[in-house]
Amino acid sequence: GAIEAAALSRDHKPDDRNEMDRITGMGGVVQPSQNQYGQFMGPARVWIPGRQDVGGLAIARTMGDMSYTAVGVTSTPEISVHEISPNDVFLVLGSDGIWDRLSNSEVTDIVSKSLPAQKLSVPNSDFSKQDCRKAAAVLTKTAQARWRSCRGGWYVDDITAMV
Repeated sequence: GAIEAAALSRDHKPDDRNEMDRITGMGGVVQPSQNQYGQFMGPARVWIPGRQDVGGLAIARTMGDMSYTAVGVTSTPEISVHEISPNDVFLVLGSDGIWDRLSNSEVTDIVSKSLPAQKLSVPNSDFSKQDCRKAAAVLTKTAQARWRSCRGGWYVDDITAMV
């Protein structure tokens, strides 16, 4: 049968109510970028008041970007537990550059088409490192292409994936 995607995490976007409350409570500003006419454009971002020179951050949790910790961006993870079962075929870890442009179902389809078909149909199959690297490479290239098509070819976010 078809492989079904199951999200094991949620996006930590600045305009999520809990994330925004923490950020604004610590003095940060949550709003999209503005163009030269003052019109808002793009996703919500975290801004450090008076520091437009550091740009806005489109995520509310990060392991880097330490200049934003003073305004509520945190590296504290949300922990969820998923007990692995024989129905689980593979796990994809990806940066926001993957998930901002591809849905969970698209990622599942891309990865499953990139892995050896004969192993996908056998419960508890082990994929080789080479199989997983190839699937991750196809996934990242697909995300890059999507970014380029959505952004006129001039911008691609950081994209990292492990299968």
